[in-house]
This record gives sequence, structure tokens and C-alpha cells, in this order.
Amino acid sequence: MSRFLPVAVVCMFPTLAVAQANDLRPVRIANPVNGHIHPAACVTQVGTIVVTYGHINHRDLRITRSSDGGKTWSAPAPFVHTVKKTYYPGSLTTLSDGRLLHAWNRWSGETTESEPRSVLYSLSDDDGVTWSEPKPLPRDEKVMSVIRHPIVELGRDRWLVSLSDRTFVFDPARSTGTPLGDARTHGLVPIVRTPRGTLVSGAGSRSTDDGETWTEITKFPNLKEQGWRHELVSLSNGWLLASEILGPGVGGERIRYVISRDDGLTWNDVFEYYNPGRPIGGRACPRTVELDAETIGVVFYDVSEQQDGGPGLFFLRIPLARLTQTAPLAGPAAQSGSAEWPQFLGPQRNGISTETGLMQTWPTDGPKEVWRAAGGVGMSGLAVSRGRLLTLVQRDAQQWLIALDAMTGKTLWQTAIAPEYRNQMGDGPRGTPTISGDRVYAFTGDGRLVAVGFNDGKLAWSHDTVKELGGKTAEYGMACSPLIVGDHVIVTVGAPQATVAAYETQSGKLAWTAGDDVAGYSSPALLDVGGRPQIVVYTGSSVLGLAPKSGAVLWRYPYETNFECNIATPLAYKGQVFISSGENHGAALLALKPRGDEFDVREVWTSQGPQSVLRNEWQTSMLLDGHLYGMDNVGGAGPVTHLTCVNAATGERVWQKARFGKGNLIAADGKLFISTMNGELVVVRATSKGYDEIGHAVVIGSTRQAPALAGGLLYLRDDQHVVCLDVRQR
Repeated sequence: MSRFLPVAVVCMFPTLAVAQANDLRPVRIANPVNGHIHPAACVTQVGTIVVTYGHINHRDLRITRSSDGGKTWSAPAPFVHTVKKTYYPGSLTTLSDGRLLHAWNRWSGETTESEPRSVLYSLSDDDGVTWSEPKPLPRDEKVMSVIRHPIVELGRDRWLVSLSDRTFVFDPARSTGTPLGDARTHGLVPIVRTPRGTLVSGAGSRSTDDGETWTEITKFPNLKEQGWRHELVSLSNGWLLASEILGPGVGGERIRYVISRDDGLTWNDVFEYYNPGRPIGGRACPRTVELDAETIGVVFYDVSEQQDGGPGLFFLRIPLARLTQTAPLAGPAAQSGSAEWPQFLGPQRNGISTETGLMQTWPTDGPKEVWRAAGGVGMSGLAVSRGRLLTLVQRDAQQWLIALDAMTGKTLWQTAIAPEYRNQMGDGPRGTPTISGDRVYAFTGDGRLVAVGFNDGKLAWSHDTVKELGGKTAEYGMACSPLIVGDHVIVTVGAPQATVAAYETQSGKLAWTAGDDVAGYSSPALLDVGGRPQIVVYTGSSVLGLAPKSGAVLWRYPYETNFECNIATPLAYKGQVFISSGENHGAALLALKPRGDEFDVREVWTSQGPQSVLRNEWQTSMLLDGHLYGMDNVGGAGPVTHLTCVNAATGERVWQKARFGKGNLIAADGKLFISTMNGELVVVRATSKGYDEIGHAVVIGSTRQAPALAGGLLYLRDDQHVVCLDVRQR
């Protein structure tokens, strides 16, 4: 297994989901080489933190210790019993008598990776300095047996062991094992015992009678899928923490806890503690320990080559008080882990949500309206994170950034960030706020970039980008939605030598500028194209590819549209770049061929002019299963718009719903959720077989903005209101 996954940005420290200050800083424990790193951790009775991990794949299991709460760590040393032997990392447990219990996996051949694997354990009575000779756990010689989660001490000489092939109670005095309770096998998932004596299984059930009977837990976090990398932790205060790793790829992009405060009955709160703003290298495999009554610590790894300082194993201290600053978890997202829409076009900036369990049929009375709240003038979209909805509005001669409770619509705070902006094409702000960690970033209609506290709405910094960089406001207003890449926030300004500008997220200091094109009205995206992550910017006259860290221009493709109306966001398709514009311009798919540090651009297909198959006026198409679903506007911003499905690989039209009308769209659960300028919500199945409408209804006033989706709730806005609809399957 390769130790590296494709990554998007350079990031020294994570973005923290609910932190009010940047005081949650990970400490580098070690520099693992490759393979199954999978750490294990425990805290001894005298407070020493002990961590084991795989340094070189299956060949070098190492151990390190910290005696100051994780601030500093000993030099990692080989774990004596695995030197020159094949192994697989396992678990650590602190027993009630003070001894440490280390269990790990060994192949049947001492120096070859021949199956089946077995499990060995060793004990230490000196805080992990020395270890007893290994002993085996009972096994079936013909079956592979793997351990990844801590052994639970049920009583004297009663250890609850959860292996891949069976779950049992082990008696170390007799070296025998007996089935747990009803003898069911829970699989390679964690099992914990709460302070009340309840057993909670990562398979999604709980038992109050030592495993004799089990009750399924509703809306339990999905720990069964790849259960070896997730964790379930019981704290002395009664809380239970389950890990969730969110985002695409093996390692995802964010790690968070889902929390139960009622002995595992309900799981309603989330706390995100690691979000580097790019794919996480490796599988993370977090392991949490309780340091004291007020603090926990988590060990995880991120072996991205673009991690500052290189691949690493990290330790993060988290005050328990932070876990009271959580967001509610509700609806389908409680199982899918996707109750977020933190920026323009959602989590991946492509308009697609991974949520499931959404409406399959149209309710007789239409989607249920959950709430409706006063908003304001503007074309800003909606961002949702941790139970809060953010948008920009104009009222009382000011442009405001407002935060609403996503469940009730109640105003939580509102911050004036710029004077009002007026324009013949519509007044008010255009860009959508971007939520990242403890801050929100917004770009006003006149080009002011601001950073505001997520929790309290306090202004952290502000830049009049157009004025400071010597540019001029775009004819129809500044429409870019900020993009976060690592520790930079990036916007399209369109100033001389500063088409694009990047600012440091914390200080607001200008980091770099790039390009010499006019701004246009699109929002940049971080795309994996041409074999590497790039910031792709659709300017008013071209498409640019930029190096994420420096802003260096990697390639440029001229694409001039009337009135500089390149508005849709570029998309990645099989390492290529898709663009589309209205004003009778068209669409193109571009391939990138490396040439040193730069790229040559080749047109895979183009479809231009009045006969084009797809002319996105301001809407970004949805790319699903190799097909583009988008709005094809006829003429120069004319009144006729078709809803169209196009084969992304060939540029051939598959079907078209003629004269559908102007609108905007997102996608989730195999469906298109479309908002129209007539105020309708239209739900259509996303299928290449043809137009298949589920239903439609007028739900709001005229709007240009796409909906936002979080936790089965769909959010829309117009110039007067923000509306929340329940689109879960009833």
C-alpha cells in the first residue's frame, strides 16, 4: 500500500471547527515511513502517554512516550518483540492494577506476510519501558484474526476482546476464552464500557446486561464501514465519542467526533477537530485518550507529502470544554456524515452532496416548510456548518454578513461589513460566504474581503481589495466566493498583475497575486487536474491554472465571452477541466499535458456558438456518472433556457428539456434540486435516460441562487426571505 494519497494544499495546522482561538495545535510525535501506521495509545496511572505505531510497513513497530501531557515526546524506539518480525499494529490498554496491555497482530511466518494472522499480547509494569514475553490469544489456526481496538477490562482476569473473527472474554490466568453474552461476533469494531456499566458496540448496539442482549441504536455513527480505522471512546464524565472521517478518498478531508451524552442512546452533537483544507494523506486512524477530567488527547496521522514538515504522526490536546461548543447532528446526515454545506457549491465546490435518504416521491402538500426568516437584498448563496446558516444581505444602507440558526431561522448575529452596493443588474452582495474553522470569509459586491468570527460575528480583518490592488469593480459587481486553500483565502480581483489574490487566513496579510486578466464573475476552485492539485480560475477572458502555494501561473487558455460573463465554476472530469459560458459562447473540455513546471492545454472537445450543446449562463453544471446536467441559455442572456444532459467525455447532447426556464441547481441522492427565477423548487431524477420530474412547487420569490443542503434540509433565499424545507423521504 502506498503511503501517499493525492493532496490539494500545503497546511501546517488543521482548521478547527469550533475553536474560538488558534490554541489547538497538533504536536508532531514521529515521522513514519510508510504502510500501516495505525497508532494505538493509552495513559498510565501516573499520567504518561504511551503510543505505538507502525514505522515501516509490517517491519518496524515503534513506541514513544510523553510525561508532560503530550507536549514533548521521547525518541521513538523499536518495540522489542517485533524487531525483524512481520507484524500489524494493534491496541493499548491501561489495566486497573497499573499494568499496560499491548496487543498486536503477527503473520504465521515470522519474517513473511503469510496468512492467517494471529494476535499476541505483552504486559508492562513500568509505564511501557520494558515488556513481558509475548503470549498468544486463543485462535482458530485456519482463520485470520486481527485486533485494532483496545481490550476492555471487565474485571479481574476478564478481558473483553473484539477481533475481526470473533468477540470473546479472555482469561489471561488460564489462557482461555469464552463467548461474550449471546456469542454474537461484532467484527473489527470497537466496544466500550461506560461508567454506568453499559456496553456500547461500534456495530451500532448497546447492552445493559453484559452482552446477553443487545438493542440497536438509531442514527448511530457509521463505524462498521472500515471499522478498523474508526474509534469509540468512553470518558469518565459519561460522554461517548465516536470518530467520523469525512470526505472522499481513503483518508477523507476532515475528522470529527460524534458525541453521546446519555450513555449511548442518542448521538446528536458533532465536534470537528482536524480539517487541513485538503485530502488527508493516509487513513488517519485517530485514537483518543482521556488525560484528566478536563482534557482529552488524540493521536492521528497525516502522511501527505504536502504536510508542513513532511508526513507525520501527531498528537492534539483538546479541552473538554470545547466539546460543549458543538453543532446538532440531525436527519440523514447523522448516518452519512454529510450535514455540511460550508461554501459556495457545497463541500467539494461542485454542487454535489453525498447525503442520502432524500425524497423519492413528491408529498401531496409539497415539501414541509420548517421555517422562514427575514433576509435582505442580494444574490449571495447560503453556507451551512455546525448548525448555523451564513449569507450576505443588503439592508439599511449596509452589506451585512448574517448568521441564522439552521434549525429555527433565529438570528444569532449580524455584522455590517461594507456600505451598500448598487448596480443596474441588481443591488447587494453576490458572493457566498465561506466557513472554515472558527472564521467566516466573505467578499462584498464592491470587492471587500473580510474575515469574521464564526461564533460571535466579530470582524477579524478587512481588505478593500480593488482599491488596494489598483483595480476597478467589475461592471456587474464583484461576484467571487472566497476559496480556502490551506492557510490562504483566495479571491478573484481582476486588478493589474492581480487577477487573483491570496491572503493569509489568520492575519489577513497579502500572500501572493497572479494573472493579468479582468475578473469576470466566476469563483475559483481547487481541482485535481493534469496530475496535480491546481487552483483553476475562470476569469473574464481566460481560464488559469495556478500553483496552490505560490500562485505561479501553470497554464492559460484564452476564452473571451461578451461582457466578460464567464460565471460558472470550472469542474474536473477525469483529470481534465470543463468550462462553460452563456452569451451564446458554449463549452469546452480541456486536457493538460505537463511541460516542466507548466502545462500545455489541448481541447478534448468544444461546442461553441448558437448551436452549442451547453451554454451555462451563471449556473454551474452538475457532473454525475459521466454526464453534465446544466442550464443551456439561448442567445445573449436571452429568455429561453433548456435543461440539458450532455455526455462529459464526448460533448454530445443526451437529452434536453426544452424551455425549462432559468434557474440554478445542486445534486444529491441521485436527484437534481433546482431553484427557478419563478420561485419554484423542482426536483428531477438525475438520469441519462431522460427528463424525470418528481415534483415542483412555488416556495419562494424570484432567485438566481442555487439551494444549499445540510442534514436533509434544503435552504433557499430571495431578496426578502431565507426558507428552510424538509426534503427527507417521509
